[in-house]
Amino acid sequence: MKQNSGQPAWKKWLPWVFFAACISAWVAYFVTHIGALVDSDMSSEMILGNILFQENGFLLTKNWFYSTEIRLLHQQAVFSLLFRLTDDWQTVRIAGTLILYAAYLAAWYYFCCRAGIRKYFPVTGGLLMLPLSEAYSYIMLLGAFYIPHVVLALVIVGLALGLMQEKKGRMRRSILLMALSLLAGLGGPRLILVVFAPLGTLALMRLVLRRSKADAPFVGVTFGACGLALAGYVINAKVLTRQYNCSFTSEYTAIRSYSNPASVQIGIPSLSDVKDVALGWLRSLSDDRAGMFRLVALAVLLAAAAAIIVVLIRRKEASEAQKFSALFGFLSAAWLTLVFLFTDMERNTWYFVPSLIFLLPAFCAFLQLCPLRHIVALAMTAVLLLCGVRGYDNLALWRERTGRISDDTKQVAQFLQDNGYREGYASFWSANVVTELTDGQVDVWCPLIGDPQPVTEYIFKPQYISQWLQPVMHTKRRPEGKVFVLLTAKENKTATLMELPGVSVVYQSDDYVIYDVAELPEVIPSE
Repeated sequence: MKQNSGQPAWKKWLPWVFFAACISAWVAYFVTHIGALVDSDMSSEMILGNILFQENGFLLTKNWFYSTEIRLLHQQAVFSLLFRLTDDWQTVRIAGTLILYAAYLAAWYYFCCRAGIRKYFPVTGGLLMLPLSEAYSYIMLLGAFYIPHVVLALVIVGLALGLMQEKKGRMRRSILLMALSLLAGLGGPRLILVVFAPLGTLALMRLVLRRSKADAPFVGVTFGACGLALAGYVINAKVLTRQYNCSFTSEYTAIRSYSNPASVQIGIPSLSDVKDVALGWLRSLSDDRAGMFRLVALAVLLAAAAAIIVVLIRRKEASEAQKFSALFGFLSAAWLTLVFLFTDMERNTWYFVPSLIFLLPAFCAFLQLCPLRHIVALAMTAVLLLCGVRGYDNLALWRERTGRISDDTKQVAQFLQDNGYREGYASFWSANVVTELTDGQVDVWCPLIGDPQPVTEYIFKPQYISQWLQPVMHTKRRPEGKVFVLLTAKENKTATLMELPGVSVVYQSDDYVIYDVAELPEVIPSE
């Protein structure tokens, strides 16, 4: 406190102004644009939350086809609780996402306190609320899919840091760390690689290299936490995926991800593998097609790597928290990189983001040892702020690049609702989003529609309903009442639905075609 007492007042409040400005800018953008940016992946979580609300549930239901993993603690828990307060889906989405943002920032603050970088919280917290890249924007801000995982990760690593630093409250921290580790494993394999592999490696290094009795609590509890996380994952993979409807065990998926490790093969990396992994890291921080921002992302990653090296070289001057932050950031990135290089696991850019977040405290640890810390911090903040500002521009083009939603999607949803359609068919990227945009009033069955198979009468057969992110009930009965089929313009090019009796086009635009199939012949099997 004495060190800061001579600081000008503006130096104390300026970081908080930056923090408030970043949060306000993103929240304002999110609230005003989410209706035009929501897609069926996002809407799936809303529909699942609504099903849990209707069943008076909270976490899991057997009336849902999950994707490649059962995520126990996820967005559906927040959404299902909010549906008890309102039936306005947009209100639930906005309020639920804001709650997740608050949890994210609270977990980051806790971690900053434990890592000894609390003074950097306002600036780093503000940076985390910027749309740094398409991947980060989608999974952490727009969709908020990864926030529950990252919150758990930050709290778990913060608790582990606390075990190293303080004897007081060690038993309480140990119990909480064990419980959260089991919960993390029960939520799927996502954190095993990003958190527990580096934590276990750190504990092993301290056991082998230091052999100090003072390290025994940290080493023992960390090994126990890693074991419980693995046990939780085994329960998830062997019990939950069989009790509930998960594509992890389904013929519908062949995704080689850490959701399905049995399908992963080990091999020697090729130059193509090295290139893919390098691009994955770059895309996690920037997605600019022109290339300039790829160079910016490369500079940021190289700076983070250099920062880690400096902290480790100057380890005698560094505190335990600084060394821990640098080593953990390095090990998390290293584990992810090695697994991606030496296996054929799917290298989705999303998977890099949690490890990317842990490079930030590693850089902050370096700043505390750097004599030019103010200049370096200002330069890095300016660079990341530039990426964030560019991210807002990229979001404006996001719909066009993904092709998942168009300006006409809201009009289509409104047309269906206004004309008495309550049940019908559409492909995945049209189905769930229509349900959300109509506040759950229009229930959409999602058959297996996709290139190169033409859209014919097969879509009305229950056995062709996709077992992916939709209610199980959709495979047990067909839509009733006024039934529609919603196709994109591309899907409609191969459609032969007009050859069926009683089928007519009731809506057509540049992006969509809606067929009325209320008079569908009964010869089509409904069992």
